[in-house]
Amino acid sequence: MNFKRAALISTIGTALGALGSFWTAGMSIRSITSVQPNWKWWATPLIVAVGLLDAMLPLFYFALYRFKGTLKFPKWSRTTALLVACALGAVFCTEALQFAQLRIFPTTSQCFSLFAELCCAVSLFLVGRAEVAQNPTALPRSGPFFAITKAAGLWGGLWIAIGCFQVVATPFVYAAVRHIASGNGRPSPQFAHMLVRNIEKFVNVLCLWVTPWLVYTIQRREERAESIATESGMTSHPDTA
Repeated sequence: MNFKRAALISTIGTALGALGSFWTAGMSIRSITSVQPNWKWWATPLIVAVGLLDAMLPLFYFALYRFKGTLKFPKWSRTTALLVACALGAVFCTEALQFAQLRIFPTTSQCFSLFAELCCAVSLFLVGRAEVAQNPTALPRSGPFFAITKAAGLWGGLWIAIGCFQVVATPFVYAAVRHIASGNGRPSPQFAHMLVRNIEKFVNVLCLWVTPWLVYTIQRREERAESIATESGMTSHPDTA
């Protein structure tokens, strides 16, 4: 399988994942507003806006599939993609064992999310195994591909930062939850369970959003390199007129 075909499969997978997430969000809105009707006026627009931003992911993969040319992935980006793909494989094994132990089957929304992550993992694996392009195509500085890549890269970077913060803040959250539970005479949750769950969520977010973040970061670095080269050339050859 080549990278173009993997991008098309990721488009389908992430579209299904976005539909599953939007359906889950809609059910959450219904359950929340049934208890707090006044929250409907701000919760609904917020979740709709997040759903529309999440739609940037399948649009990005479709734009990547339609991109005419060869992308250049530096060594650091290929290593990152391969590590994320391997981490997701470990998370998949852990989740499969949990479902088997509990003897339950994932819901439709969970199946869509798992399928989307698996498709993105295949794309990441191909990025990690890609050879260095001899004549890579310059990434566009404007147009739909540039706009979609920028939007998906920034939104994905925000999700990655939030997931990383959740992992780092796990000890503090655990201490607060434990204090509240002990004050109410209830058993406190296990720290290892909270940490593993946050790490799994972080890996899932990485798998989905690291590719647009990588492409956007590579694009930004190329722009900065060209800008520095241009400024250096102007400095070394001042206008003597």
